[in-house]
Amino acid sequence: LEGNRIQRICKQSELPDCPGAQVYEVTDGSILPGLIDAHVHMGWGSAVAVDWVSSTPQMQMALALRDMGYLREQGYTAFRDLGSDVILMKPAVAAGLLDTPRIFGAGKIITQIGGHGDSYQKLTLEASKQAYTPSYIVNGVDEMRWACRVNARNGADLIKIMTTGGVFSQGDRATPHSHFSQEEIRAAVEAMLFASGDPVAADKLAQALQLPTASVESALEALHERCQKEDSGLCLLHLNTHWQMATKTEFAE
Repeated sequence: LEGNRIQRICKQSELPDCPGAQVYEVTDGSILPGLIDAHVHMGWGSAVAVDWVSSTPQMQMALALRDMGYLREQGYTAFRDLGSDVILMKPAVAAGLLDTPRIFGAGKIITQIGGHGDSYQKLTLEASKQAYTPSYIVNGVDEMRWACRVNARNGADLIKIMTTGGVFSQGDRATPHSHFSQEEIRAAVEAMLFASGDPVAADKLAQALQLPTASVESALEALHERCQKEDSGLCLLHLNTHWQMATKTEFAE
């Protein structure tokens, strides 16, 4: 090992000379690379919908710290959180204040009214929006763009959009059909491109948004066409297999 990377795996007789190396001998066990959990919701492990609208930020952070401790004890060195505020702990982890696995997170889930993430529909919509939950309930392009940008501002590594129904669905069905409009999905793609700054491949963008690549490619083409027609200071550049949001040349200083 060098730092946190495995540099070489070989027989002991083939080891290079490494003066000053620290040697660990394991005779009754195995050495494994750090495990990665690719889908968790830190602190929101309960499958009871009412729990999603009756908790507090303090309780969820305490539960998340407990859950991250469990992962650490079981050999996990990183996890991907797909719906919680655990990304707010990333600065503390980076500063060495918390001994937890590395955090890659989406921030809060983005769902539509009555969708998979609108978890407890016995409440009024206004009450559900005010409750502390792992979801943003959005309606329309502007709210979709707002939710994506808030997550990006909070340090999200990806964005999770509940485009279809799921286990928490009450008024819809868990089908593969999108419940967000194409305009709303385009707004999410635009927000991610704007937050990135660097060129992004369509498949990477689809992965970050948890959407089919074909849906993202369609949104990119529509957004590119719209930017060309509109009297806007922004344009969408298609750079081979990558896309990048940029300022139109006539507005550049």
